[in-house]
Amino acid sequence: MGNAFTLFLFDFLNLILIYKLARFKNTASLFYILAPSLFRGLLFVEDEILATFVLASIHFLGKKRYSLSTLMLALSFNHKFFPILLFPVLLLQMDIFKRTNIIPKIKNYRRLLEQISVFSLTTIFWHIFYFSDWYMFYDFRMFHYTITPGA
Repeated sequence: MGNAFTLFLFDFLNLILIYKLARFKNTASLFYILAPSLFRGLLFVEDEILATFVLASIHFLGKKRYSLSTLMLALSFNHKFFPILLFPVLLLQMDIFKRTNIIPKIKNYRRLLEQISVFSLTTIFWHIFYFSDWYMFYDFRMFHYTITPGA
């Protein structure tokens, strides 16, 4: 019950962030509420947490709060690894690079170093506590995805 309530809370935060980010606010929010994955997520998957941090990262990027945006993306990366693919896109939107040709040139080394540091330090801080017991996380995930209803 506690896990479902937590995921519902993250779904509610996602709804608020989608409403703030969307151009057609009511339509986007309605699509999110009616999505079947919302109900499936309350029972099996914790992707709502990942989505909340990614949406918060995009929200703070739009407000030009770059360090907070990078922090939110790092937290989503620490939940699941694939948001690392968004990090180069995030850096491209932070006015770090000059857009000349196909290959962008760095114009703001300080901000680039700052964002890489925020991402790296958040990840190191998050994983330092679990480094000695990483096998417990692996065993939990292995067990989590082998549970089938009715078995």
